[in-house]
Amino acid sequence: MKKAIVGNILLDKIHNSPVVELKVEEIKRNVYIWIGACEAWALAMAMEHIEIERPLTHDLILKTYDIFKYQLVRIVISEINAGTYYSKVILEPHADNPSEGIIEMDCRPSDALVLAVKKNVPIYISSDIIVNASVEDTPDYNKDSETNKFKEFIETFNVEELKKYLEEKNEDS
Repeated sequence: MKKAIVGNILLDKIHNSPVVELKVEEIKRNVYIWIGACEAWALAMAMEHIEIERPLTHDLILKTYDIFKYQLVRIVISEINAGTYYSKVILEPHADNPSEGIIEMDCRPSDALVLAVKKNVPIYISSDIIVNASVEDTPDYNKDSETNKFKEFIETFNVEELKKYLEEKNEDS
């Protein structure tokens, strides 16, 4: 298992879908997870530390953990099955909580990433995902490979396009 950080939120122009780039620390590999537009918006807001006047769903989840005297300590993106990523949020009891148990809860990676960014807790990715679903992140690449075509797409991505897309989606709702 390796620690990762959220790199960028990108837009897959072919499927018109947001993609989260996770940069695996200590090795030059990235994991890309396709997420929904709402989750991309929430993640972008968390990454920019933008506070909304009223609590959003992720804020309510974090507040609920606190009310029950638990704290989010890390998330783990644990497996990939048939193209779907699975993750867990790991909670530990507060010092004044009589419970001694750590809680592991199943969670969509997109939601887990928003929670992790909001609380600034570590993100871990299983070794199996790194071996089977990561992409090399290196400046010296062969321009003919599929991996590098994807890298070129990412390097030319315009975050303003994602913002515009999310705003249009909000207006249509």
